[in-house]
Amino acid sequence: MLEVCCGHIESVIQAQKGGADRIELCSALEVGGLTPTNAAITLAKQTVDIPIYVLIRPREGNFIYSELEKQQTILEIASSIEAGADGIVIGALNDSLDLDLPFIRKMVETAGKIPVTFHRAFDLTRKPKEAIFELIQLGITTVLSSGQEENAWKGRALLADLVEITKGEINVLAGCGVNAKNVAELIAYCGLKQVHVSAKINIHSDHHSELFAQDFYQADSKEIANVKSMMNL
Repeated sequence: MLEVCCGHIESVIQAQKGGADRIELCSALEVGGLTPTNAAITLAKQTVDIPIYVLIRPREGNFIYSELEKQQTILEIASSIEAGADGIVIGALNDSLDLDLPFIRKMVETAGKIPVTFHRAFDLTRKPKEAIFELIQLGITTVLSSGQEENAWKGRALLADLVEITKGEINVLAGCGVNAKNVAELIAYCGLKQVHVSAKINIHSDHHSELFAQDFYQADSKEIANVKSMMNL
């Protein structure tokens, strides 16, 4: 299963064109992603026919949230589902960099019957092998991880351990630095069934401005197709 992270509607189109099985929709990809607008969710659902999982993240930076930020997050989960989200992507930690279990439980309850992915906040947890079983107990269906390293290839040993010890009770979704050159070997080494890519390219604008940046990132359908083909070897 190939999930592609998309920061806007044109990336969503390119992701499906390249053969993505699922979209993780966000905004502000340059800061690691924030909750997209309801309009973006609705339009994505109208434009493509693959599942749209929506990132729920109220701000950039760390994953330790204030009470108001938690309230915002709960509202964003509810409104994203109303807009058509097929799944949601969440993450929250406490001051000790352990899972914020009470808040995660509340987010899962708000999501109801739709699947929930726990994002790369997992890679900051102090005891990942314990944390993943806590996520299973909370009803999380998928965990996105780079194996607590700067990319999934470097973190492949932990990813393989997580796949082995959880025995299919949760989907281990390998992300960060996954590409057509390493995806086949990464899947084989770790026993993975799911991978996550951004496969983004820089879209350059010839309209130079000293006030505002004009370039932006967009998913590359060719790279996505290359990744998909290497996954199917």
